[in-house]
Amino acid sequence: MSVPQSRIAWGSLLTVGVLVCVGLSMTYAQRAKTPAPETLLPQNSVIYLGWDGNEAHRATWEKTAAHDSLYKTGAVDLVKKLVAFISEQLGEDGTRAIEIFNQISDKGVSVSVAIADGAGPPVPSAVIVLHDAAQFEKQVSQVVKEAVGEDVPIVTEKIGSRTVTRGIVPNTPGIEFGWWAEGKHLVVAGGINAVQSTIDVASGKSPNITKNELYREYSQQDDFESSMLCWFDVSVLTRQFGPMQLPLPFPGEPVTINDVLKKLGLDTAESVIHQSGFKGRSLWSETTINAPGPKRGLMAFTDQKPITLDDLPPLPPNCHGFYATGFEWSQSYGNVLNLLKEVATLVGSEQLLDAMIGQTSEIVGFNLERDLFATLGDMTCVYADPNQGFLGWGGAIAIKVKDAKKLRETAGKILQLVAQEASGEFEFRSVPRYGREIIAMEFSGVPFGPAFVIDDDWLVIGLQSQTVEAFLLRLDGKLPTWSPSQMHQQALAELPKKYSSIMVSDPRESVRTIVGLAPTILAFVQMGFNQQARFTGGEAMQFPINATDIPPAELIARPLFPNVSVSTVDDQGIHCTSRSSMPAIPLVTGIGGGSGIAVTGTLVALLLPAVQQARTAARRSSSKNNLKQIGLALHNYHDVHAQLPQGTVANEDLKPEKRLSWFASILPFLDQSPLHNQIDFEKGWESDENKELMKTALFMLQNPQTPAGDSEFGTTHYVGIAGVGKDAPMLKIGHKRAGVFGYDRELRFRDVRDGLSNTVAVSEASKDFGPWGSGGKATIRGLSKKPYINGPDGIGSSFPGGCNMLMLDGSVRFINENIDATVMESLSTIAGGEVIDAF
Repeated sequence: MSVPQSRIAWGSLLTVGVLVCVGLSMTYAQRAKTPAPETLLPQNSVIYLGWDGNEAHRATWEKTAAHDSLYKTGAVDLVKKLVAFISEQLGEDGTRAIEIFNQISDKGVSVSVAIADGAGPPVPSAVIVLHDAAQFEKQVSQVVKEAVGEDVPIVTEKIGSRTVTRGIVPNTPGIEFGWWAEGKHLVVAGGINAVQSTIDVASGKSPNITKNELYREYSQQDDFESSMLCWFDVSVLTRQFGPMQLPLPFPGEPVTINDVLKKLGLDTAESVIHQSGFKGRSLWSETTINAPGPKRGLMAFTDQKPITLDDLPPLPPNCHGFYATGFEWSQSYGNVLNLLKEVATLVGSEQLLDAMIGQTSEIVGFNLERDLFATLGDMTCVYADPNQGFLGWGGAIAIKVKDAKKLRETAGKILQLVAQEASGEFEFRSVPRYGREIIAMEFSGVPFGPAFVIDDDWLVIGLQSQTVEAFLLRLDGKLPTWSPSQMHQQALAELPKKYSSIMVSDPRESVRTIVGLAPTILAFVQMGFNQQARFTGGEAMQFPINATDIPPAELIARPLFPNVSVSTVDDQGIHCTSRSSMPAIPLVTGIGGGSGIAVTGTLVALLLPAVQQARTAARRSSSKNNLKQIGLALHNYHDVHAQLPQGTVANEDLKPEKRLSWFASILPFLDQSPLHNQIDFEKGWESDENKELMKTALFMLQNPQTPAGDSEFGTTHYVGIAGVGKDAPMLKIGHKRAGVFGYDRELRFRDVRDGLSNTVAVSEASKDFGPWGSGGKATIRGLSKKPYINGPDGIGSSFPGGCNMLMLDGSVRFINENIDATVMESLSTIAGGEVIDAF
């Protein structure tokens, strides 16, 4: 090689070397300018969510069954067409939103919510990092400025080497928001001093989330490839705000947040962590509730016995989904009572709770614990039965039975009670089948009804009688039953061997249903566009997808397999593990699979009347119990004072509507002695001494069927009956039109000549609600205008057909709104001398 050639060669090599070094230095410099997203979030994050984005896990994602089902079949292309169509309709804003969404989907996002240490109210600050999204900074600025308008000044300024755009939220103690580019990332921060605090974390002046114990423990996952980590750090909140006192709507000892958490059994809860990602062909997720120590309060409900598939009831062979748990009913009922008692001690209502529990058994006619819950076993399973019911709809719950004989007796009492409360809107009939008795329930106006059977080993409640009958046939070995397939066994082999609950669902059924319905849905959508064009006179919009674009359902469903989730409980807390091929859509029973979205819509339409009737019956019973409590309080008051309370507290200086009401007088007998003791009975209800106390809400004076109003005072939905006529509250004892309550009437039981069981004392009200502490129309009303029930006087209720009324003997009757006016007048007086027929 000649000298010139050698110089050229060495010069070229040197040039290449220099360029490589420069390139590498620029690359590392760029990397240095773009920190890892987690290093921009504060260490004291109470809530954290970190999503890596699709690109970071593309190779693993493409190996999953979900990817094969969605991408290889072209199903995702339809979604992209739909998204583009929506974006086009929304214009520039839609296009911008879709771009940001795609960026997050591909690159990921990190979110943090933190609460600064120190005293004072909890004012959170939030940081959002959009990975590799700095190019959207101008778009975000435009959107925010358009959204806040001129009410919030937005400024752009230099803070160190960063160009930050920010503003202050009006009428707040300095809460700000701001955004800026951090390398390739876009950072958005909000809260008190949020911008500077986040910059301090980014520059290393304050510790970042990688120093957080939860991050260090859960950010690395060996069992599966994690793509998302999120948590809620309960311990930080309880440590910082646990000692804070709660504002209570009733007088009493101070109560802190820690007091409430301890009573609820949540004081041991430290954190909730969720991770999700990929494992082979599966989508994998794990959720952990760290709560070391014995399970108390709400946590006690999770402490159930371990189960296996051998404990399951006989399920249909093609069962699409089920949920089973080792739920011990008697133990759980005891947990409920313990929890209620713990809460009652906080509010000083132990005696009221004991009375309510005792009266509940009296109302239903049996002991809940002994006659109902103790008869049930420790296995409960909710399952789908696609072979039964309308269009393959059928679902049931099967509960293990300990004492079938006692349970049958209790069931009979429950049915009689429901039939009585439903006032003819409910019927049941017995159908003998295979040596058992299926009870079919029918609701008026509903074209179907649930059914149940009590076998020696199982209680089964089905949405259709055929579902229950099929269960008996499987139990007797006359129909085939479900057994785990090879796919189920493969899933279970990867999951914990011992579990307290298990849920199995099959997304293939969801896919078949959705794809099967898609052509019909698309036809209706296009029909709507065409109809709109006829009305507007324009050209019909064309939906971007038609039936021929949809791949066969079998093609999409073929790569998929059943989803299986299990939960375990130990001394450290609760752990849930899920292995799935694709999230199943809960269609009918709340378990994945089901019979279809169309069926779900049909079922909702059919179930709503039944659900509404059941809800109304429950609220009617609750209101009835409220009246019983009021009746018991009146009797106890009479025992102590040898008379009933006056309609208003005696005060010659005040008009009746300014005086305190009879409700204020009976407060000690409603387990409200602390409130009663603070009231100044020498003053009116609106006086400075009493006004704040009158804002106390008393739940036993609230009818659950009546919507809550917006009054600043505690209202009552129950009123005392004064008699007949506008002047009824002012009549004297002995007047034929006088009732139980008058403004200055001191009534004794012996003054009621018509009989306590024939005299209405208190009724539900239908309108004109007022404070429970005020005299006048808010708490006393007479019959002045017909119709007397649900008429101008506001005596009545929102219940269909009539209202509950308290008789003076303490019983509660449901009075029909069409009751004869003369009979109603007779019931409202204490000494009318009328002979009252059945009502």
